[in-house]
Amino acid sequence: MKKRAAVACLFLLFFLMILLSGCFSQGKDPVTISRFLMDTKVDLTFYNIPHDEAKLLAEDVFAEMARLEELLSAHLENTDIHLLNSRAGKEAVTVSPQTAEVIKKSLELSEQTGGAFDITIAPVLQLWGFGEEKQLVPSPDQLEKALALVDYRNVTFKNSNLVKLEREGMRLDLGGIAKGYI
Repeated sequence: MKKRAAVACLFLLFFLMILLSGCFSQGKDPVTISRFLMDTKVDLTFYNIPHDEAKLLAEDVFAEMARLEELLSAHLENTDIHLLNSRAGKEAVTVSPQTAEVIKKSLELSEQTGGAFDITIAPVLQLWGFGEEKQLVPSPDQLEKALALVDYRNVTFKNSNLVKLEREGMRLDLGGIAKGYI
């Protein structure tokens, strides 16, 4: 019975949102502006604003998305994550507040899922060739060695923005959370 009431409430809320969205319409057509970012097509749709203003807003939004990608990507050079991965097992790295926030949230999710979500999966992803031009099936021995480097509990914070990957060869990949954050 509670489930049915919850579904009815959600349906009513959805219906009201659709109804109210029509009340605020000024008759202008939506403006959609697209760009390729984060290895995917990103569409921004603006309602009830002039096209020129939408273009300016889109440029600001895309610039911020690109800035965050340049902090969080494991596949671009000179990002916080690239630097952190290159110093795994050696030294801690000072990262931006945004990178620290995403890593902390990732570690919370890893803890909550018992490690089912784990941003230290990068050695396994690389072994399979995900994100590369050529993918391959690794041998059981290769997988075993790569999996030995996967453990979110070996990502430590020395202070709020100083992060260390405790084992050499460890690497982070925030692909499972960064797009949502951005």
